[in-house]
Amino acid sequence: LRTVRGQFKAALQDILSGEQKDKFSSFVTWLQLDTDDQRLSAALLAHAELQRNQFEDKPALGIEPFAISDVYIETQCGVLPWNKLAELSGDPSGKMKVDPFAEDSAPRQDVMSTVLGFMADKKFDDAIVIQGAPGAGKSTFTKKLCIRLHDEGLLPIRIPLQFLRVDANIFDAIQDVLVSFSDPSIGAFKRDLFADKVFSEQVEYGNSMISPYVFIFDGWDEISLSAAEGFQQRVERLLDRIRGTFLDQIRNKVRVVLTGRPSQAIGRSNFLRDDTPILTVRPITPEQLSRYINDLRDALDKPAFTGDDIDGWEIGDIGRFTPILQRYKRSFPTTRELEVIGQPLLAHLAIKVMASFKGNLEELITPPTTLYRHLVDLTCKKGGKAPTDRNGTGKSGRMAGKDLRALLHGTALAITAHGSESIPEEELELRLETLGVGTDIFLLTQKQITKEHPLTNLMISFYFKGVQERSGCEFLHKSFREYLAAEAIVEVLKEY
Repeated sequence: LRTVRGQFKAALQDILSGEQKDKFSSFVTWLQLDTDDQRLSAALLAHAELQRNQFEDKPALGIEPFAISDVYIETQCGVLPWNKLAELSGDPSGKMKVDPFAEDSAPRQDVMSTVLGFMADKKFDDAIVIQGAPGAGKSTFTKKLCIRLHDEGLLPIRIPLQFLRVDANIFDAIQDVLVSFSDPSIGAFKRDLFADKVFSEQVEYGNSMISPYVFIFDGWDEISLSAAEGFQQRVERLLDRIRGTFLDQIRNKVRVVLTGRPSQAIGRSNFLRDDTPILTVRPITPEQLSRYINDLRDALDKPAFTGDDIDGWEIGDIGRFTPILQRYKRSFPTTRELEVIGQPLLAHLAIKVMASFKGNLEELITPPTTLYRHLVDLTCKKGGKAPTDRNGTGKSGRMAGKDLRALLHGTALAITAHGSESIPEEELELRLETLGVGTDIFLLTQKQITKEHPLTNLMISFYFKGVQERSGCEFLHKSFREYLAAEAIVEVLKEY
């Protein structure tokens, strides 16, 4: 399929300019028509092809010898309405009614089937919200969703929110992203035409009549900041615009999918309604982890990509991973010290670390200090994203590198001293000042960088859960908190 797709354009040019060109003259004339309608269609087609290309035809993480589609893990989730997650009003502890990340909070469901089910439901008229930790597979899922919807005849528009201009008209901003990531020769199209089509065209999908244009806004945690506004204000403004434009109108039923990391910002906004479905991405199962290792072996044995920019590593004898798989299966879903490999990105990074480890893998995880050091090194580098991510933090609210690690040290120590796994904002700030670990970064972030509470930025930069006002800060993986607290103590002792 990759070969055919790569040869298609050249083959078509040969046909249209060869001996049979007279037979195709009308087709060539049609291709050369320069209309707004055709430029829009061309941009959407190029956009859909880009999503397919990134999923099926590009090296995973930019360096792997295989595509994401070669090793993709089907994403699973738990589904709860927003009012089940909102805080108990008046509860001084600030605890959530339900922890959406807990395995027993809601039955596991396939994310793809769940999203398509909401889209096909004629009674459903809200956004579909998907939340998950860094590396949980949200963005990868949105690419696969685009492929699925396009194959079913719809026109998915996937917008990475880090590239969307918050200050612009929503259709102008979407058009900029579409044109920027399509063929430069396509050119711009009239915004009014685009909006008219979105609200006037209808197709039957399942039991519902909907607009064929499906908007997928990926990564609310990636929204660019401005000199005048912090992360919270930008998120609120953008989400209000999305709801006002696409959801709170009666001209047509427009499907909207929104993804991001757990954040207080979306909980504080007015975007979520009581019944808004929140799909919380679940950790991968033992069976999925085992299948992933086998798929990795097959993909590495027959690499689809080679070259200087490709990491040609070997996984070796997958029998070495049997103790890891057995331990993960025994303790699932709590998974204890191996809980970090429940996230696809962390699982992949952990497997690469294990593959390069020459000794018995039991030594790497008993205790897992060495494994955690490698994972923290890799994930702090780009604020929870893959270490090879080319976009970095940019102008988003995320933190990275030494600043992130220093604040993580202080936060881990503060939570440990607090005596529970979650710590409120005020308590965290007080304990950071008392401990003297990460305090400088905390204050710098608050006063100079974002002009808002650093906890907002911290929680979208690493593996945290909790999206409520008073729930405060809680590591998604307890083992990360324990390791970072121990690492912080060691760093403090080194100074004496």
